[in-house]
Amino acid sequence: MSEYYIESANHELGKYGIEFFSVHPESIGTVTAPHIHSSLEFIYVKRGTFEVTVDNRCRMTVQPESMLVFRANTIHTIVHMNGCDSLYYVLKVAPSLLFQNFGGDLQSKYLFPFLQKRADDVVCLSEAEVPLGVKSVWNDMIVEERQNELFYVAERINASRLLLALVRSVLCPQSSSCLQDISERTITQIYDTVNYINDNFAYDITPVECAERIHISYGYFAKLFRNVMGKTFKEYLLDVRMSHAHTMLLASDISVTEIALACGYSNLSYFVAEYRRVFGQTPKTTRKESKRLLST
Repeated sequence: MSEYYIESANHELGKYGIEFFSVHPESIGTVTAPHIHSSLEFIYVKRGTFEVTVDNRCRMTVQPESMLVFRANTIHTIVHMNGCDSLYYVLKVAPSLLFQNFGGDLQSKYLFPFLQKRADDVVCLSEAEVPLGVKSVWNDMIVEERQNELFYVAERINASRLLLALVRSVLCPQSSSCLQDISERTITQIYDTVNYINDNFAYDITPVECAERIHISYGYFAKLFRNVMGKTFKEYLLDVRMSHAHTMLLASDISVTEIALACGYSNLSYFVAEYRRVFGQTPKTTRKESKRLLST
């Protein structure tokens, strides 16, 4: 397999769970070299023709008004083929945002079409196949003003609407075979663990403990969790803790020390260092900027 690079989540994706931007290729040729990332990625081509290669083997031509859905951890390359005014939009969604929207045992099956590694790691919808509801959501995202301080709130809502529209019309497990290679046991095991993490992130939980809870070996659990979630147990636990910490900083006057403890950190310095690494700023700076925006 050809070489590829691992694309790290930027602060925008880590902080808000989404990243939304447009791409205007200036010349014919490679737009993005082979790369991989743990986020789910949607691409909506407005103008121009592009060639997309997935996992260095599957190659397809994408025309205007088409849409691509890349599952997590999919190697992909995008090449601009023609069009003097080409344009496409990219939405990346962190797996943690999926679980916030489709949490609960009864809804767990809807996540796996987005996260589970499969032979067909990309869904390509032609102009005729893109549902009207999906097109409407894309248009809402496009016209949203980035300068608006509520931009990320609006785009998180739009991202959730897009996921729901796709689940209903394209990736619904009742109307496709997208879950045929996923056992009910696998769904139960992973979701039991995810729910346990979401409920107990404030405590010192470990992957060994979680493996014992669902009665499988640590090695198998670690592999299963990473394959399904697109990240390790440690990385997902960090996502959950940081998401709660960020919300508490914005929505309360609880001290940083108390927030650290509430999110599972007994060492304040370590909490601050982890928060800075994820969000690119200290907890105090986040709170200060939030209060400044509210006062304007």
